[in-house]
Amino acid sequence: MRNMYKDAVTLRIRFQTAAGPITVEDLYSIALKDAEISLDNIAKALNSALNENRESFVEPVSKAEDLLQLQFDLVMDVIRSRILERAAIKKSGG
Repeated sequence: MRNMYKDAVTLRIRFQTAAGPITVEDLYSIALKDAEISLDNIAKALNSALNENRESFVEPVSKAEDLLQLQFDLVMDVIRSRILERAAIKKSGG
C-alpha cells in the first residue's frame, strides 16, 4: 500500500499558490475555503491540472500525472481530516 505522506517527504512535494510554494505541513494551517489561499482553491487547481494533463485512459500514467495525482490526494486527505476535526469540535460543544 502506498504511503502518500512518505512519498511527499521523499519527493519534497510543494504546492504552488499565489503567495509562493507551500509544504504538506502548511496545508494544515491554511483556510479550508473563502480565502485567497485555501485548500478548496488548491484542490480545484490540481483537479483542473489533472484533467488537462490526462494523456490517455489506456496508456500508463506519466510521471507528471502521477505527481499531480499525489498532490491532489494529499490535499483531499487534509480537507477530509480538517472537516472531521471541525465536526468533532462542534459535536463536543467547542
